[in-house]
Amino acid sequence: MSMRLFYQLFLISTIITLCRGRKFVIGGVETSEISQLTTALEVGGEHRYPCYVSVVVYDTPDLKNVIKGATVTVLTKSRTDDSKYYGYSVATTNDFGQACILTLCRKEALIYVEAGSTNERLFVVNKTNQALPTGYTYETLQNEQYVRFNVRNWGIVFNKSGPVYNLNEKSRCENAKTAHNHFSFSFLAIKEELIDADVDTHMKNMSWYYPYPMTDTYQVCFMKIKVLTPLYQAKVTLESIEPISKQLFGTYTAGPKAAPSSTEQSKKAACVEFRCAARDNTLGYEVVMNTTVIGWVSGSSLQNCKIE
Repeated sequence: MSMRLFYQLFLISTIITLCRGRKFVIGGVETSEISQLTTALEVGGEHRYPCYVSVVVYDTPDLKNVIKGATVTVLTKSRTDDSKYYGYSVATTNDFGQACILTLCRKEALIYVEAGSTNERLFVVNKTNQALPTGYTYETLQNEQYVRFNVRNWGIVFNKSGPVYNLNEKSRCENAKTAHNHFSFSFLAIKEELIDADVDTHMKNMSWYYPYPMTDTYQVCFMKIKVLTPLYQAKVTLESIEPISKQLFGTYTAGPKAAPSSTEQSKKAACVEFRCAARDNTLGYEVVMNTTVIGWVSGSSLQNCKIE
């Protein structure tokens, strides 16, 4: 194959990839195919004003730590026709937890964020903690998982730029990091984690999931624990222990979460996984394997909160 032919095929495949659209589910309704947004100043005879929006992603709503590698998606749409989309853009947060995502000024944008190995959907940080200029309006949708706003660049307000930057200001957006105006998303609490557990084997005494998956006896167990605390860094820890040998099945940790739209953010709850008790009849007689659960809630004012 000649280099010229190879180059032509490469260009064709690139164009096809860029033209291929994606469908999104918004509020339980699937959109038509939406193409990837470009920086073109004119499309189909309509003039466009490409710009960037700054988004910062945090691990908890108190904005203690940022998250690198979160996926930020922006859908740009018409302000007057709810079914008309101009395109979508995707960017990944950098070391400062920030991403500058392409959109169109003078249009409407929807922002949502996903993070973690399971692409968990994050939540919009409450308005009192948003880093936005006074009077910069937006609304949240779908249980606080989307931001919808009219895209407009306010320039510099009280020595701070953002959250929207013109097409030629992308470097300013990227250099703004967390110090300037931006939209903020976060997990509701410290992420869940299962540690020191044998999750890969089954039908062994110390297996975390004893029966085989997709069988009638397979099960996963959770315990709901309510916690009254203003701390977003609070953590519930449960140890699952074999009661006779005192061996550890595993440890599960989770941050208690408040309802995203609740005004009482001190009322939180965590669904914490533990090792299910199990029965085994494969030996011709029944073997009962119980689980003892010991746990605690940690946080500066919660050190003495025990669970057993």
